[in-house]
Amino acid sequence: RRPYSTLEKLEMKKTLVALAAVSAVSAFAQVTLTGNVDVGYRARTAEAATDKVARVQVNNTSTTAFFFSGTEELGGGMKASFFAELDWNPTQSQATGGDAGAQYYVGTPFNGEQSLGLEGTWGKIRIGSPNSAILEANGQAQPFGTALGGGYMNTGVNRLGSAASTAYGINQYVGGVEAAGRVIRYERSVRYDLPLINGFTGSYLFAAQNGNQTTTSTAANANNNGVNEYSLKYSNGPLNVMYAKTKVAAGANAQTSGVSIVSTAASSAVANSVAAAQTITSSFGTATAGLGANQSVSYSFLAGNYTWKDFTFYAGYTTGKTDDGLTAVDATSTNYAVKYQVNGVLSVAANTLKVKDQTSSAKDASLLGLGLDYGLSKRTTAYYRFESADKDKSTATGNGVGVIKTQAIGLRHTF
Repeated sequence: RRPYSTLEKLEMKKTLVALAAVSAVSAFAQVTLTGNVDVGYRARTAEAATDKVARVQVNNTSTTAFFFSGTEELGGGMKASFFAELDWNPTQSQATGGDAGAQYYVGTPFNGEQSLGLEGTWGKIRIGSPNSAILEANGQAQPFGTALGGGYMNTGVNRLGSAASTAYGINQYVGGVEAAGRVIRYERSVRYDLPLINGFTGSYLFAAQNGNQTTTSTAANANNNGVNEYSLKYSNGPLNVMYAKTKVAAGANAQTSGVSIVSTAASSAVANSVAAAQTITSSFGTATAGLGANQSVSYSFLAGNYTWKDFTFYAGYTTGKTDDGLTAVDATSTNYAVKYQVNGVLSVAANTLKVKDQTSSAKDASLLGLGLDYGLSKRTTAYYRFESADKDKSTATGNGVGVIKTQAIGLRHTF
């Protein structure tokens, strides 16, 4: 065996130093990167020409994202942890196509759930923008999550509110587009989760109200709505039941229009006339017609599912109501769903949802979702989705007018 050369010895030393450095870091913390990619072809048909679209689309069945997480053992059964979600779109770069004004993130590219926390035998506390309990309840009520077929999309049926309203009182979340009647997460919030005891757990989330400021800018002192949310969950074998309730309240100076982002982008109309760039202001977060001064809105979600053999049965019930004399939201919704695991690789699912609008607008809504998943491997799945949504059943010519039908076929990969 020949002796190592000087160069080989130097490279070996470098390798050992690098390994030692990695080992030293690993002794204090564990950081992981996981993720999900969902891309397919989506086609939407409707009576109105403006509602028709067909294109390659992201997030037909799940959110495409990178998930960064890390933990550090602190001793005594305690550990520190962080979580950061980076949603991304493999089908479209930022500010391309006709979406030049929709540059949504401000200050951070991490536009999903993110938090820093401590946990132990006493439970877990997270500070930042943790997901809401109502979002978790939605995952217990049906197998489609926040995607096609679930009735919880930002472009779908407004399950928590009335069809005539948008996202009354829901705080903006980093990087998010208009919530459109969904509860996802809240900025600048603190969430505490109880430890699991005899199948029971629960949570409490708080976001401080800042009603003294009169500005609605993106400055750190801008006005925020206050949030109080609590939940209770029971899991025992095949049975899961969850209840969550949240109340969002505005102060004396209500932030009614969310956060405004000003960007400069070329517009064909402007370019043809003055050969200049157009300044586009894009608002997202709380709805433009949001809460007024000292007004509030409350949402609740009761959900459950039960697995029997190869079937899982789901049900969910929600309420949404504005308080203090604001009658813009007064709605209930009910859904029933089932998922059947045909074999080790094939599953089918269905979900039906009805929304009852109890305001004077009486714009009831309904949705039917169907899905098929075929596992190509443990991490790659081929899928098909169908959704039929009627956002307003009060039209004079009867039910079914304005129904939007959407189909999607694609691939989902986790890593």
